[in-house]
Amino acid sequence: MRISLLSVVWIGSLIGVIHAQPMRPPQRGNYAYLKIAHEYQSLDLCLPTCVAMALRYYGGDESQWTIKTLAKDHRDIFSSTTFQAVQQAVQSLGYTWDRWRWVDDSMGFANAIRAVEQSLDDRKPVILGVVHSVLPGEPLWTHSRVSRHQSHVVRRAHALLAFGYDSRSQELFLLDPAEQFPGKRHMPFKELREIWDRNGQLYAMFTAPKGELPDGHHCSK
Repeated sequence: MRISLLSVVWIGSLIGVIHAQPMRPPQRGNYAYLKIAHEYQSLDLCLPTCVAMALRYYGGDESQWTIKTLAKDHRDIFSSTTFQAVQQAVQSLGYTWDRWRWVDDSMGFANAIRAVEQSLDDRKPVILGVVHSVLPGEPLWTHSRVSRHQSHVVRRAHALLAFGYDSRSQELFLLDPAEQFPGKRHMPFKELREIWDRNGQLYAMFTAPKGELPDGHHCSK
């Protein structure tokens, strides 16, 4: 029985590893998939966790709590964090990252997607500021797909890390720090637009390794 249990655990781990692999070779303008390790967030540390995942991808070892502590706007360790605050935090570590936003209309969304794809083609992940609509009492990430226009919904700010895309299937690949391992989702652009909109704006942070500048902002509106 012990051998069988270990076999189940091993198979489960293998499935997780397989799920994390790209489906085909990268092709600029069509497909990108960055191998980034998922990290589960602590309470209200979604944005610092996305930053920590990106930094680890670039070779850093800063934790979500380190990023939160370096952010200048924190009231306590478990409180919301702004893009501006984490931009200053990574700057203190020697990184130059850019904050950009677009108007949420057809052109703005197309430009935003194009900018994210360009950054991923250059192997640089992008952090998205989103808003989840959930029913009272439900967890942050719910698969019930509650409409933001439905009455009695609660809108909660959240952050996701874009690590790939597929232009053929019109999907963005996202790491969700609020989800358990592997925490990956292939989200259709139409569904993404529903949660990316924050008061008529689309917000993103473009990352880059030390000594490089981020991509994507050339397409901003």
